[in-house]
Amino acid sequence: MGEITVRALDSAIAMEEIVRRLGEDALIVSTRKVDQMIEIVATDEIQQETALPSSPSIVVEASSEKSVSAPEFQKILDAKLQQKNSDQEDESNPQQHYDDLITDLKLKIEQLPSLIEKSINSRYQKSQHLWHFRAAGLTTNLVALIPEVTKQETESSIAQLIAKKFVKGRSDSFEVAQVYFVIGTKSSGKSTFIEKFKSLIQSQNRDLSVYSFKNVTGSSDYNNISSWLRKKTDLNNKLIVEVNNIEQFDSQIVRFRQANASTQFSVINVIEVGSSYEFLMKRQRPAQLDCEYAVVSKLDLCDISLHEICALIELGHRCYFFSGGTSEHDGLYFSKVGDVAAHLIALADRQKG
Repeated sequence: MGEITVRALDSAIAMEEIVRRLGEDALIVSTRKVDQMIEIVATDEIQQETALPSSPSIVVEASSEKSVSAPEFQKILDAKLQQKNSDQEDESNPQQHYDDLITDLKLKIEQLPSLIEKSINSRYQKSQHLWHFRAAGLTTNLVALIPEVTKQETESSIAQLIAKKFVKGRSDSFEVAQVYFVIGTKSSGKSTFIEKFKSLIQSQNRDLSVYSFKNVTGSSDYNNISSWLRKKTDLNNKLIVEVNNIEQFDSQIVRFRQANASTQFSVINVIEVGSSYEFLMKRQRPAQLDCEYAVVSKLDLCDISLHEICALIELGHRCYFFSGGTSEHDGLYFSKVGDVAAHLIALADRQKG
């Protein structure tokens, strides 16, 4: 009979028609889906296996398939259709696809800290200097934040990099600010710092008048500050604000900036020395603004540790002042890269014994 083309709703019906017309020895030339139907081209001539007609549609369909007998083809076709239906189900259920991707991504994210730790530890092994800082409290997160640390060949250069990341340095914008918001936990030493800071300002410029607002918490207190600023337009007036509600501060400072767009202000975070890395990362407020500065207080009680420095850097804090002692006339000094670097080298040296 030669070659025939059969279309049906499914492969079983199409194969029944082919067997009826060509017999069970029929050979399948090609199969494809056309308009949601199965189209099968079959032949009862043996030579069709090696010499197919020149019709482009048939040649293309048959070029990637060996001719098989009708019963064998039924199994192959059913398997292919089942696979295609499975693929179509996946495409028709994008949510499951997204869920699988999210699950895979979460797993990789969970593995990331371990991979970073292994990578950094391999770098530590190449540098004995890094091991000394590691033993002194250098955190994996800080090394990831400052990867240049692993490339340094001396303790001095390592200490310098960390110190430069921690020390804010003298700032003109801090000096010219009219309002200083001082924030910190209840026991951080805000009040003592404010007295020291007022004394420092007035010792540097006797013509300045320094005022203070204490126990500032909610909106009404910030409104009072705005009202005071509208009256005190003289640049020789400075205001120090002691904030006692850290939770409201970020939202209140946004409103304050909107209401006093021309007022230069700075935020001073007073941070008590002697806290653990975990405590600081959990309880210390991260720096939010470019005009934020840190004060490490109560240094008369103990020295700042390397893990504290790491935590503050990771939280975005830059140290401007160190504070110690209870006298308002001394114990407040600007942070310096050289001093901090020397302190870090001393911490590393203690691990060599």
